[in-house]
Amino acid sequence: SAACALRPSGYYDNIARSRAAGIELEAVVALDAAWQLSANYTHLDAVDRLTHKDLARAPHDLSFAKLSFQPAEKWSLAASVSFTGSSFDRAGQNGRLGSYALGNLYASYAFSDQLEVYGRVENVWDTKYEQTLGYGALGRTASAGLRAKI
Repeated sequence: SAACALRPSGYYDNIARSRAAGIELEAVVALDAAWQLSANYTHLDAVDRLTHKDLARAPHDLSFAKLSFQPAEKWSLAASVSFTGSSFDRAGQNGRLGSYALGNLYASYAFSDQLEVYGRVENVWDTKYEQTLGYGALGRTASAGLRAKI
């Protein structure tokens, strides 16, 4: 298009009118003193009101669940899974982005109220996915650190 010729590195294009409607559900349940389950779900219909097509990068379905375990006051462990439904990368419903699920693991130990060591593994299944067409996301990553409250 003419806009691409003027801005070869890309450009943003506002949508004149859009509509987003849906439902969100959330629940947090203490299974006992040490275990907690939290989950949420979103169903979204986001539409360009002029073309009546889905908005780019707005999946219809998103969900997340996390199981946390705190066996002692200083320890915390958790595992989570998230799901992102398929969507389109560009206006006009082209450039399909596939759905994907990610799993994560978390652990921490508090030495005191001011000092905590933590670790996490994100994308434990090493899922290959794209949030933007042509740009892969990180695979499995692990990190650890020390958190100090001053």
